[in-house]
Amino acid sequence: KEPMDWGKLYEGFEKQKAGVAPAEEISADLLSALPEEKATTVFSEAISTTFLQLNQRYIATGIKSGLMVTDQHRAHIRILFEEYLKAMKQRKGISQQLLFPEILELSPEDNITFSQIKNELYFAGFDIEPFGKNTYAINGIPSSLESSDCVKILQEIIAASKEKTADITTELHQNIALSLAKATATPYGKTLSPEEMEHLINRLFACENYNYTPDGKTIFSVIGNEEIEKRV
Repeated sequence: KEPMDWGKLYEGFEKQKAGVAPAEEISADLLSALPEEKATTVFSEAISTTFLQLNQRYIATGIKSGLMVTDQHRAHIRILFEEYLKAMKQRKGISQQLLFPEILELSPEDNITFSQIKNELYFAGFDIEPFGKNTYAINGIPSSLESSDCVKILQEIIAASKEKTADITTELHQNIALSLAKATATPYGKTLSPEEMEHLINRLFACENYNYTPDGKTIFSVIGNEEIEKRV
């Protein structure tokens, strides 16, 4: 028997999955507004507490209907996205102070946008104060963000905030939450312990929408028992 190529099997199942459009066909503007699919509680039927990491990218575990394969990076993006959204809505962002402030220099146009979103950034965990014309000192950042990334992340948030819909506050929160989640999520290539994998999966299935990332990418797929039997 030929060894099973989990990567190809996962890709094939994802492409054939009925009712799910390819990620590139789902507009990023939808963010978390995609319909929630609560009818299928996949994780509740888990029959194994053993988690296996594949290629430092996927987390696999057995369920009654087959094998569940989860993208570790996408799962963490969804988790963090909802946590950042909750913090901003409740105005309880947790900040960590920097030993040496980072300097953010903006163009006049970007400075106008920044002035419109600075309060929301504060609620996300940023501590920023004026440091000259169109220049700011970043004294504190969200607790999960690395200081080396903060200037780049703020520039990305400002750029994304220039395009607004009628519901400005909601879209602004989503833009900030998504940028922060992508910057702080567990990267591909990182080895996870069994405890870390289990914790990640548990947190994922506690999310309001555990099926997709905020920009519409599938987080996990189930490879059915029949498909596995064909390959083994």
